[in-house]
Amino acid sequence: MVKTLMTELGRWRKPKSLAGAKQIADTVIDNLDTEWLFRFWLDLLGVLESTEWVINDWNARRRPPLRDHAPYFVFMLTVSIFFCAVLPTQLLSKVRPSHKFDLAYLYCLHIRLEKRSGNMSSRLRQLNG
Repeated sequence: MVKTLMTELGRWRKPKSLAGAKQIADTVIDNLDTEWLFRFWLDLLGVLESTEWVINDWNARRRPPLRDHAPYFVFMLTVSIFFCAVLPTQLLSKVRPSHKFDLAYLYCLHIRLEKRSGNMSSRLRQLNG
């Protein structure tokens, strides 16, 4: 996944801090074409059969900002881009591309937080600063 993601997103500078890696992820998400991001990510996740429904739903809702329309999608994409940005650095020790279970845990983390707090949107705002 890391190789595919970095190939498709192109070269980005190496972050000098974890905050810099988060900023790279946010910049990618906020500046790339939303439809392209949907298509690319759903393909990467292996759920191509859902792509047209997702795009049609987004279009039917008059193309709202991605962060408003699909916050969990943004969360997963942020985690993945962050991981890929940090991978070639020494910002996190012992991180390898094979750490798929770590990514899977991070994808589910917000669900655990929601169950504890009862309000996912406020928790996601807290996580995103």
